[in-house]
Amino acid sequence: MIFFDTEGFSVERFRQVAGSEAESLAERLLIYEPLTFEEQGMQIAESERLVARGNVGLIVMDSATALYRTELGGSSRDAQRKLAQQMILLLGLAKKYNLPVLITNQVYVDIEEEEYRGLGGTALLHLSKAIVRLDKLNGLRRAVLRKHRSLAEGATFDFEITERGIKKV
Repeated sequence: MIFFDTEGFSVERFRQVAGSEAESLAERLLIYEPLTFEEQGMQIAESERLVARGNVGLIVMDSATALYRTELGGSSRDAQRKLAQQMILLLGLAKKYNLPVLITNQVYVDIEEEEYRGLGGTALLHLSKAIVRLDKLNGLRRAVLRKHRSLAEGATFDFEITERGIKKV
């Protein structure tokens, strides 16, 4: 697994989510820790060498837009274009190598529409094949399906993260 970490990797949280498989998964985990949005793009591009070897089963990007915010000091359009290019690279890896890619995104509240929206414009919205929103509810988590090619929007799954992993509620 390749993990792009832009927000600070938590070993404790990894252990909680991975449960009893934490040690064996950690042995197969490669973590990229870009410090700039530009570095994030370069690391995505160079990760194809690892994927091409055939021993990568998953790519995770947490979060695609954390470093994007630093680009907003310049042109917003330019930052959105760069973000779209990075996501297209990941989508290309997914298609070319039949590989799942999981991307987290930061959100903001659109005051006029009174709803949460993903940061980064429409690039992630349009390129994503499935979108799942995660909510926190009284110590529990709820996954809500927002977009999918063949499943109805609105399906939910309640869970909690325990010391032994993810537990369905």
